[in-house]
Amino acid sequence: LVGGIGQYEDIWRMAYVRGPEGIIVALAQRID
Repeated sequence: LVGGIGQYEDIWRMAYVRGPEGIIVALAQRID
């Protein structure tokens, strides 16, 4: 598994996980 975390203008926190079949699951959470 390959995962990563990033921030976009300190508003959205995003995390993604790439599965062994090339499927990407992404989660986005707005930071209040």
